[in-house]
Amino acid sequence: MSEIARVGEPLPEALLSHSISGLHLQGATLGEQIGRGPTLLTFLRHSGCIFCRETIADIRRARDEEPGFADVVFLTQSLAEHAARIFSGLWPGVPVICDAEPVLSRGFGLRRGGLGQLLGPSVWAAGIRALSKGHFVGRPVGDLRLLPGLFLVVNQVVVWEHHFRNSGDQPRLRGRAFDSLACTPSQADEGRSSRPAKPR
Repeated sequence: MSEIARVGEPLPEALLSHSISGLHLQGATLGEQIGRGPTLLTFLRHSGCIFCRETIADIRRARDEEPGFADVVFLTQSLAEHAARIFSGLWPGVPVICDAEPVLSRGFGLRRGGLGQLLGPSVWAAGIRALSKGHFVGRPVGDLRLLPGLFLVVNQVVVWEHHFRNSGDQPRLRGRAFDSLACTPSQADEGRSSRPAKPR
């Protein structure tokens, strides 16, 4: 897929029309699933990653605590059967797109991490943090080097993004970033990003 999602621009038609499958979905394509309202697309690492479980739980907690939080759709490299086992204990009923190829991950510009981003000192420290919350490591399925990403989409335009600095990076769900995730569609149209948009 040659077209990449960019902050401040409508999602490319190739992404919107991409056929999807997974758990608890309401559309046959990405565009149908996200509609026009605020949606937080949350791309996870491989299914065995302890930080994926932490991210799912943290986002669920933030959404439960903030009534105006955006709708959430997770994207995983797992097949539906494996994803169901993970999400049944962490967030039953949440929409999950199974992006096993992973076509959508590439379409949103997700990167593969180097050794330091996957096993560096900060990642080990993050592992202790995740363990202290009761999370654990599972059986890996998917590209072990692919880093996660968060994308807030409003009216099918990316208005905010967070590309993980390493596999244990913890997205900020409070402060300025949280304001974006919990804003109304008209406020979100202003658009903010945790990194500059890539030049054409």
